[in-house]
Amino acid sequence: MGRAAFLALAIALAACASKPPVIFGERMPAGCTKTSRSERCFGWIFDRTLMAFAFKPYHDEQIRAYVASIGARIAMANHDKRRWTFRVLDDDIPQAYAGFNATIYITRGALAILRDEAELAAVIAHEMGHTIAGHHREAIAEMVRDVGETELQKWRDLRYARDDEIQADEQAVVFLARAGYDVNAVERMLRALGGYEGGGDEDSSDDRHPVWRERIARAAALATRHPAGERAVERYNARVAALVIGEDPKSVAVLGTVAVFGRAGFAVELPAETKSFVFRGMVMFVMPNEIVGTAQLIDRRFVKDLKNTNSHTEVKLVGDQALAITIVKDEKTKHADRIAKSLVAKSRTPRVEELARLHPVHFDPTKPRAIWAP
Repeated sequence: MGRAAFLALAIALAACASKPPVIFGERMPAGCTKTSRSERCFGWIFDRTLMAFAFKPYHDEQIRAYVASIGARIAMANHDKRRWTFRVLDDDIPQAYAGFNATIYITRGALAILRDEAELAAVIAHEMGHTIAGHHREAIAEMVRDVGETELQKWRDLRYARDDEIQADEQAVVFLARAGYDVNAVERMLRALGGYEGGGDEDSSDDRHPVWRERIARAAALATRHPAGERAVERYNARVAALVIGEDPKSVAVLGTVAVFGRAGFAVELPAETKSFVFRGMVMFVMPNEIVGTAQLIDRRFVKDLKNTNSHTEVKLVGDQALAITIVKDEKTKHADRIAKSLVAKSRTPRVEELARLHPVHFDPTKPRAIWAP
């Protein structure tokens, strides 16, 4: 997801959030109200909305703490005293985002394609660069201005967005140098991201990121002005050794006609001949007679937000989570409520033999990665 799409999604979601001063079961910071537009107050809503509806935190606290320690090192080296928050997302697509209120998001998919601590520092420093330079405020102003925008203004916005990416890359080089990291890691990080995305180098009129050749060349040129610094390959390998690569079967998996949410301790028996698959953390299924539905885990605080006239959802509450079974209503579906209730009633604790079949793939630093090359 590009930065503009990420910001647009987050702002749209935040606009639908519960009314302050209590949001998602938490009281807003002192001095914040539902009309507050300060970065501190809006950032608070922004972050909790994203984590409630768009993202899920990765379950490994040790990896999260490791990422946060790298961010703290960069901030300290650059004498930045704001209170930074670093979140690791349970998403296998390599991405990182700069939110409001000094919050940085990085996916486990991004960690999977990196090969040393300096490259991780490069990703974090790039996103911190966006925040420090105020690029998200520029993006908001651009979206507000979007209605009735001329073609010339759209071209200018696109150019500014690409300039922002170049600036964040170059800031990352400087930030790494000050923190004692290998400045060439910015180039390696960009090549890893470019390789994952297919290595294409064609420009696009609607692409807000510069072509890889330009980004890499600029980062490499700036890096020649600084000493190489620390890579910390062994430390990185040790700290992320437990990282799950690709889909995490312990989070959700389909075994025959049983949907298993291993970490949460849920299993759902689906009817015979049901076809199902995992997509973005949920089980999507088609039952006999073409009845379509989903099974997913959500935070129990957001159960009330599941109402939809085009579907029927039943939930089962356990602890701070809820198992939500949704059946799509259409001309082929009768008694969607009964079907959903029946499936919820069949939910149970996973069996030992089912849990034994869940085998995540973990980080392997010896596995070759795709690298962008001209």
